[in-house]
Amino acid sequence: MGSSSPMETIFVGLDRTFPGHVSGNHEGLFVVISQAELKPPALEALSNSARALGFSAPATFSSQDQASPLTLVTLGTQMGPEELILTLESLDPLAIVTCDHASAKTLADAYRTQIKIEAPQKLLGRPLCCFEDFDSMISSNEGKQNAWKLLKSIARN
Repeated sequence: MGSSSPMETIFVGLDRTFPGHVSGNHEGLFVVISQAELKPPALEALSNSARALGFSAPATFSSQDQASPLTLVTLGTQMGPEELILTLESLDPLAIVTCDHASAKTLADAYRTQIKIEAPQKLLGRPLCCFEDFDSMISSNEGKQNAWKLLKSIARN
């Protein structure tokens, strides 16, 4: 990794602390949280949405060889509320998206607050949107429209 970002040191530290759980853009502006790895269509939809919303700092995304504005946090079975809050507060994102019910619950537990599913909201002043199942939601045109409507609520001003 080069020294293109002042956040890179933090990102590398998180990767060492939680190997395999944090990937993507080193800037951490648009953080996506998922219990499991997202399918390529979901990653593409979220990446395109982040760009359209003004989160466009380039970096290599995970194992894919493409620039993406996303920082992806995959919880799996080893990252709980304490690890998630440490990760998010280290990255200090401008916006947060959870892609499934389990990641929304972990986020709620981490911050000891209630999280609404599929409703615009803020978390400590950060725009937040939580999905019940983003992968499934975007499998229909109506679902894509509903997802985009919610994602637009976190646009950078």
